[in-house]
Amino acid sequence: MATKMVIQQPKPLVLAPGSDQWSSSICECDNLHDCCFAVWCSPCFACITARDHGECLCLPLLDSFGLFPPITMAMRVSVRNTYGIEMVIQQPKPLVVAAASDQWTTSICECDNVNECCFSVWCFPCFACITARDHGECLCLPMLDACGCIPPITLSMRVSTRRRYGIQDSICNDCVYTYFCGPCSWCQIRREMKARLHPVTLFNNKPT
Repeated sequence: MATKMVIQQPKPLVLAPGSDQWSSSICECDNLHDCCFAVWCSPCFACITARDHGECLCLPLLDSFGLFPPITMAMRVSVRNTYGIEMVIQQPKPLVVAAASDQWTTSICECDNVNECCFSVWCFPCFACITARDHGECLCLPMLDACGCIPPITLSMRVSTRRRYGIQDSICNDCVYTYFCGPCSWCQIRREMKARLHPVTLFNNKPT
């Protein structure tokens, strides 16, 4: 008699209508163990959560360098973009994404428009605010960058841009670019928005 091997399949995931919102409220507790762990050992809980999200285990420890915790903000933005949770003040313009675009279209120090580069140098706060507005966020949001050693809004904007356009990288690298190359990061974000909204298609005329 033949022996049958039964492999237990995971239960199908059923998404309820309107799943563009958080599945639980900010103060909800569905697991007493996790809630107690978060209260009594918040740094460890945050590190484990970051690791499970695919980021560096020690990344949340950088939250101590700002009035607004930069890593917590970046993690919330990353989770919202990963699971399609909508929480924007203004709706961004429709996106046109080119194929095979999992990398930044320009380098961190590249300048494709002299006017915008000069604008970012001579009036950086205005440049950052306009870029945030065009990304669909509050116009004055970048002003909160003054409240942290690692600018929390610049970091969150980089993470949001990466997640929106499917750019492969990590929050750890975003921290480095944000800390050492803040203005250049905003320029790169703006170039990326322009490139994705108006993609250029190159045709190969060589015979195949």
